[in-house]
Amino acid sequence: MINIEIKVRQLSKTNTTTTFEVNIITGETQTKHLVYLDNADYQELTAGKITPEELVRKTMEFLLQKKPKESILRELDIGQISGYLPEYPEQVKEWLKDLPATEDDLSSTR
Repeated sequence: MINIEIKVRQLSKTNTTTTFEVNIITGETQTKHLVYLDNADYQELTAGKITPEELVRKTMEFLLQKKPKESILRELDIGQISGYLPEYPEQVKEWLKDLPATEDDLSSTR
């Protein structure tokens, strides 16, 4: 099995979008990607249950299950992934299902 290392680093953050640099390293080769995460997409997908960095990391792992690192777009908007891979939002829910409920989850059921 090939060892894959994914490094996620936040580059910038505005009121609406956070930009990350992601390096995917396998052996002696690597690819670099810019990943954009809209705050509304982050909340819709995760309800804040994981950090934005963790969402980006898990998203890249998900994409690597579908294609080699060289085939992943060099600039990627997380909000557009479901347009290409409709199963993506369900996969995110799967990642979150075993996490403890947040205060927002509890207040919405009252």
